[in-house]
Amino acid sequence: MVHQWKFHRGEREALALAGFLLAAVRQRYPDSEPIPELLIPVPIAPWTQLRRGYNQSHWLAQTLHKQLNIPVAANLLTRKSGPSQRAQTRSQRVRLASNTFQLKPDAEPEPLQNRHVAIIDDVLTTGTTVSVIAKTLRQAGAKRVDAWCATRA
Repeated sequence: MVHQWKFHRGEREALALAGFLLAAVRQRYPDSEPIPELLIPVPIAPWTQLRRGYNQSHWLAQTLHKQLNIPVAANLLTRKSGPSQRAQTRSQRVRLASNTFQLKPDAEPEPLQNRHVAIIDDVLTTGTTVSVIAKTLRQAGAKRVDAWCATRA
């Protein structure tokens, strides 16, 4: 399902995965639990974005935005170009450089100050990507960082 969505623009698969994620989010945040105030999709390398034509994490974030009315900050982070995570071993993934994801130079960190945010990702494999991004967001002022992933490898 994920492969069809990521590499062949599978719209039915994308909608099914978004539905699964939305159901999990609604179950995880009962009325008494504060829901994040901002959705931050995991950025992909510029070349990958250009070749693929879309960022699947951004697509998920937009779908969740429509259902939950939470703003999406798609232009807050940038990813350095480098080898695809998919092509790396588990031990190589775990050593992901801490500066792989950065706030864009023109991004205002103000939207993060004391905010509860959620990182949106399609697949959680080792958790390293989410961990590196969460650290970056906390350093920029985020109060709480949750991770929402459509699937787990």
